[in-house]
Amino acid sequence: MNKFAFGLTIMGLALGVSSAHAISGIMANAEGEVTDSSTSEEAPLPAFTEDFESYEIDGGGAQLGTKWTNAWFRHSGDFDEGACDDSHFSIQADPAGGEGKVLHIDTATKNESFFYLTIKDLQAKNFIITYDVYFEPSANTPWTGINCRKPVDGRYNGVTNVMMNSRLWSNANIGPDMYRSVDDSFAPVQMTGYDGTGSALGYNAADYPEEGDKVVERWLHIKCEVIDEKFKYSINDHPLAMATINKKSALNKGFISFVSCVCKAYYDNVEVTVFDVPGEDDSFSSEEETAQAPTMEQTAYTVKEGEDLTVKVNTYGERITSLKMGAHEVLQKYFDLNGDTLTISKEYLSTLGEGTFNFVLTTNGGSVGFRVTIQKEGQSPASSEGEGEKTGGNGCGGVIAGTFGAVLVLGGIASALAIKRKKEL
Repeated sequence: MNKFAFGLTIMGLALGVSSAHAISGIMANAEGEVTDSSTSEEAPLPAFTEDFESYEIDGGGAQLGTKWTNAWFRHSGDFDEGACDDSHFSIQADPAGGEGKVLHIDTATKNESFFYLTIKDLQAKNFIITYDVYFEPSANTPWTGINCRKPVDGRYNGVTNVMMNSRLWSNANIGPDMYRSVDDSFAPVQMTGYDGTGSALGYNAADYPEEGDKVVERWLHIKCEVIDEKFKYSINDHPLAMATINKKSALNKGFISFVSCVCKAYYDNVEVTVFDVPGEDDSFSSEEETAQAPTMEQTAYTVKEGEDLTVKVNTYGERITSLKMGAHEVLQKYFDLNGDTLTISKEYLSTLGEGTFNFVLTTNGGSVGFRVTIQKEGQSPASSEGEGEKTGGNGCGGVIAGTFGAVLVLGGIASALAIKRKKEL
C-alpha cells in the first residue's frame, strides 16, 4: 500500500492561527537552505524537507550532518556515556519494498534511549511537522516522536522542551504521549481530544480496517501541530489528541528534534511548515504568571587553564536549578551566581582539560546554552566558531562533552508542497 497520502491544508481559523501566521512563514529553496517567504495570501512553503534521497545507503549516520545535528548517549549505568554512535542510525532501502531511501534509527537496546536528531539552522515557535514512520515489532513499549521549542540543541531529558511521541502499546495499537520538561523534571502532560474536549484517542488498527490490521510493519503518517499554547497530534489524518501548555518556558521559539526510546523504526518524508512572522515577538503572552527564561548576550567564552571562568547571564531573579556540561551535572560547589555574573571554578574546569565544551544553565523559566573553550597557557585564541572543538562525540552536534574521568572525579557532574510518496506496492 502507499505511504498514507496526505495533503497539507493550511488555514488560520482551523488551527487557531492568526491571519498573519496563516499567510507568512519561512521557506526553503531547492538546496534546502532556509529563506524568508513572501507575505502572500498563499500558504507558506515548508521551511524544511527531507526525503533522505541525497544520502548513501549504509553510508553511516555522519553523512546526515549537512542538514542535521545528531547525538547519542550510551548509558550503561556506570557513567559510561558515549556520543554519536553512527551504527544506530543509517540510510536504508524502504522496508515495505517501495522505491527510495529512508532513515533507520535503532534504539532498541535498553537504556540506550538518549538519542536525538535535530534539524540544523531552524528554530520555530509555531509550526506543523509531518513525517512517515514504520515501526518494527517489539515486545517492549517503544516510542518515537519529536521534541520541540528547545532553547538549546540538547537531549529531551536534559533541556526545556515539549515532547510529542507515538508509543507502540501492541502490534495493533499506538497511543499519543506528550511531555513537558524543565531540565530533568520530566512529566507527562494531560491530553484531551483533538478539539479540546473529552479524552485523547489512540490509533487502533481495528478502528480503521481499511488501513490495515496492524500498526507495525507499515507506514503511518504523523502530524504534530504546534501553535502557541496548543499542541495537536494526528495519525493518518485521524485527529487524536491535544494538550494545552501555558508555561512560558514551553512557549518560545526553539529547535526541533527526532527522539526515540527502546525502538527500531524507519522515517521518511519529513516536512516542517513554519508560521512565525519574521520580526514578531517570539514569546507568547500567557495569562499564567511564569518565570522568564535566562538570557545571554554572549554565548561563547574562552578561558585559560588554571583560571576561573566568568559568564554574564540574566536570570531575571530566578535561581539556577541546574548547570550542566553536556550530560553531566555541575555540582553547586563548583559555581556561584552573583548578580549577573556566573563564576565556574578553575577546580572544575581543570577536570575537563583542553577543548571546547557546551553548557546548559536552567532556571524555573527555562534554559540557555553557552560554549566554553579551555586553552593552555600561551595558546592563541580560538575562533568563535569553535573549530576543532572537543564536544565529546567525533564532531557531532548537541550538548555532549566530557570524559569518563571527569565523571568519576565529580561523581556525575558534570519542503515543496508536494513531497515524495511511496509507489504502490
